[in-house]
Amino acid sequence: MYWYRVFPVAIVVVVLFGLGANHALAGEPVKYKASGTSINTKWHEIEVGDTDGHVIAVFENKQVWVSEITGETAIAHSRGTIDLNKKSGQGTMRGYNVTTWENGDKRYGSYEGKLMGKGQWEGTYTDMGGTGKFDGCSGGGIWRSKSLGPGISHLESEGERTFQSQ
Repeated sequence: MYWYRVFPVAIVVVVLFGLGANHALAGEPVKYKASGTSINTKWHEIEVGDTDGHVIAVFENKQVWVSEITGETAIAHSRGTIDLNKKSGQGTMRGYNVTTWENGDKRYGSYEGKLMGKGQWEGTYTDMGGTGKFDGCSGGGIWRSKSLGPGISHLESEGERTFQSQ
Protein backbone atom coordinates (compact mmCIF):
# COMPACT_ATOMS: atom_id res chain seq x y z
CA MET A 1 0.00 0.00 0.00
CA TYR A 2 0.89 3.67 -0.15
CA TRP A 3 0.51 4.43 3.58
CA TYR A 4 4.01 5.89 3.75
CA ARG A 5 2.81 8.60 1.31
CA VAL A 6 -0.66 9.17 2.76
CA PHE A 7 0.46 9.55 6.39
CA PRO A 8 2.73 12.61 5.83
CA VAL A 9 -0.01 14.32 3.77
CA ALA A 10 -2.54 13.69 6.54
CA ILE A 11 -0.16 15.22 9.11
CA VAL A 12 0.28 18.35 6.94
CA VAL A 13 -3.50 18.73 6.50
CA VAL A 14 -4.10 18.43 10.26
CA VAL A 15 -1.35 20.96 11.09
CA LEU A 16 -2.54 23.47 8.49
CA PHE A 17 -6.15 23.16 9.64
CA GLY A 18 -5.10 23.66 13.26
CA LEU A 19 -3.08 26.78 12.44
CA GLY A 20 -5.79 28.19 10.18
CA ALA A 21 -8.38 27.87 12.94
CA ASN A 22 -6.48 30.51 14.93
CA HIS A 23 -6.23 33.04 12.08
CA ALA A 24 -9.78 33.92 11.12
CA LEU A 25 -10.58 36.79 8.80
CA ALA A 26 -11.61 40.15 10.24
CA GLY A 27 -15.12 39.93 11.66
CA GLU A 28 -15.07 36.15 12.12
CA PRO A 29 -15.20 34.76 15.68
CA VAL A 30 -12.04 33.12 17.01
CA LYS A 31 -12.17 30.54 19.79
CA TYR A 32 -10.30 31.46 22.95
CA LYS A 33 -9.19 29.17 25.78
CA ALA A 34 -6.66 30.05 28.47
CA SER A 35 -5.58 29.19 31.97
CA GLY A 36 -3.66 31.19 34.50
CA THR A 37 -2.79 32.13 38.03
CA SER A 38 -4.19 35.07 39.98
CA ILE A 39 -2.53 36.70 42.99
CA ASN A 40 -4.46 39.10 45.19
CA THR A 41 -2.44 42.34 45.58
CA LYS A 42 -4.99 44.53 47.43
CA TRP A 43 -8.05 43.78 49.53
CA HIS A 44 -10.21 46.15 51.57
CA GLU A 45 -13.20 44.64 53.35
CA ILE A 46 -16.05 46.37 55.19
CA GLU A 47 -18.80 44.71 57.26
CA VAL A 48 -22.26 45.62 55.99
CA GLY A 49 -23.93 45.08 59.37
CA ASP A 50 -27.31 43.79 58.18
CA THR A 51 -26.60 40.11 58.82
CA ASP A 52 -23.75 38.25 60.49
CA GLY A 53 -20.88 37.62 58.04
CA HIS A 54 -22.07 40.00 55.29
CA VAL A 55 -19.14 42.01 53.85
CA ILE A 56 -18.31 44.00 50.76
CA ALA A 57 -14.76 44.22 49.47
CA VAL A 58 -12.75 46.10 46.87
CA PHE A 59 -9.80 44.17 45.45
CA GLU A 60 -6.98 44.16 42.92
CA ASN A 61 -5.37 41.05 41.44
CA LYS A 62 -2.44 40.45 39.12
CA GLN A 63 -2.74 37.49 36.76
CA VAL A 64 -0.55 35.54 34.36
CA TRP A 65 -2.45 33.90 31.47
CA VAL A 66 -1.37 31.31 28.91
CA SER A 67 -3.45 30.64 25.79
CA GLU A 68 -4.11 26.93 25.45
CA ILE A 69 -4.59 27.45 21.69
CA THR A 70 -1.64 29.64 20.66
CA GLY A 71 0.71 29.41 23.65
CA GLU A 72 0.82 33.21 23.96
CA THR A 73 1.25 34.65 27.44
CA ALA A 74 -0.25 37.80 28.92
CA ILE A 75 -0.31 39.74 32.17
CA ALA A 76 -3.63 41.08 33.49
CA HIS A 77 -4.54 43.58 36.18
CA SER A 78 -8.01 43.04 37.58
CA ARG A 79 -10.03 45.32 39.86
CA GLY A 80 -13.45 44.69 41.27
CA THR A 81 -15.92 44.36 44.09
CA ILE A 82 -17.27 41.40 46.00
CA ASP A 83 -20.53 41.22 47.93
CA LEU A 84 -20.13 38.19 50.17
CA ASN A 85 -21.72 36.51 53.14
CA LYS A 86 -18.94 34.56 54.84
CA LYS A 87 -21.42 32.59 56.96
CA SER A 88 -23.77 31.43 54.17
CA GLY A 89 -21.09 31.09 51.48
CA GLN A 90 -23.06 33.16 48.98
CA GLY A 91 -21.54 36.00 47.03
CA THR A 92 -21.23 37.91 43.80
CA MET A 93 -18.28 39.57 42.07
CA ARG A 94 -17.99 42.32 39.44
CA GLY A 95 -14.99 44.00 37.91
CA TYR A 96 -12.77 45.10 35.07
CA ASN A 97 -9.41 44.02 33.75
CA VAL A 98 -6.65 45.15 31.42
CA THR A 99 -4.65 42.35 29.81
CA THR A 100 -1.30 43.13 28.18
CA TRP A 101 0.34 40.74 25.71
CA GLU A 102 4.11 40.36 25.20
CA ASN A 103 4.08 42.73 22.18
CA GLY A 104 2.29 45.48 24.17
CA ASP A 105 -1.22 44.97 22.74
CA LYS A 106 -3.93 45.44 25.40
CA ARG A 107 -7.43 44.02 25.82
CA TYR A 108 -10.00 45.66 28.08
CA GLY A 109 -12.72 43.57 29.65
CA SER A 110 -15.42 43.31 32.26
CA TYR A 111 -16.53 40.30 34.25
CA GLU A 112 -19.06 39.15 36.78
CA GLY A 113 -19.57 35.95 38.68
CA LYS A 114 -20.84 34.18 41.75
CA LEU A 115 -19.46 31.97 44.48
CA MET A 116 -20.13 28.31 43.67
CA GLY A 117 -18.60 26.72 46.75
CA LYS A 118 -15.70 27.22 49.11
CA GLY A 119 -13.01 29.03 47.09
CA GLN A 120 -14.74 28.41 43.74
CA TRP A 121 -16.15 31.15 41.53
CA GLU A 122 -17.75 31.03 38.07
CA GLY A 123 -18.95 33.75 35.77
CA THR A 124 -18.86 35.48 32.42
CA TYR A 125 -16.53 37.99 30.81
CA THR A 126 -17.03 40.53 28.02
CA ASP A 127 -14.37 41.97 25.71
CA MET A 128 -14.52 45.77 25.52
CA GLY A 129 -11.89 46.55 22.88
CA GLY A 130 -8.25 47.39 23.35
CA THR A 131 -5.13 48.51 21.50
CA GLY A 132 -3.17 46.98 18.64
CA LYS A 133 -4.70 43.67 17.58
CA PHE A 134 -7.48 44.17 20.15
CA ASP A 135 -8.62 47.59 18.86
CA GLY A 136 -12.38 47.17 18.46
CA CYS A 137 -12.41 43.49 19.46
CA SER A 138 -15.62 42.11 20.92
CA GLY A 139 -16.78 38.85 22.35
CA GLY A 140 -16.87 37.05 25.63
CA GLY A 141 -17.21 33.76 27.38
CA ILE A 142 -17.05 32.01 30.71
CA TRP A 143 -14.44 31.84 33.46
CA ARG A 144 -13.81 29.68 36.52
CA SER A 145 -11.57 30.25 39.52
CA LYS A 146 -10.43 27.83 42.20
CA SER A 147 -8.51 28.87 45.30
CA LEU A 148 -5.06 27.33 45.70
CA GLY A 149 -4.47 29.05 49.06
CA PRO A 150 -4.90 32.48 50.64
CA GLY A 151 -4.86 35.08 47.87
CA ILE A 152 -3.83 32.67 45.07
CA SER A 153 -6.21 31.12 42.50
CA HIS A 154 -6.07 28.95 39.39
CA LEU A 155 -8.10 30.45 36.53
CA GLU A 156 -9.66 29.04 33.36
CA SER A 157 -11.53 30.91 30.64
CA GLU A 158 -12.96 30.12 27.23
CA GLY A 159 -15.10 31.86 24.69
CA GLU A 160 -15.07 33.60 21.34
CA ARG A 161 -13.50 36.87 20.27
CA THR A 162 -14.06 38.86 17.06
CA PHE A 163 -11.35 41.17 15.72
CA GLN A 164 -11.89 44.14 13.41
CA SER A 165 -8.62 43.40 11.59
CA GLN A 166 -6.28 40.43 11.41
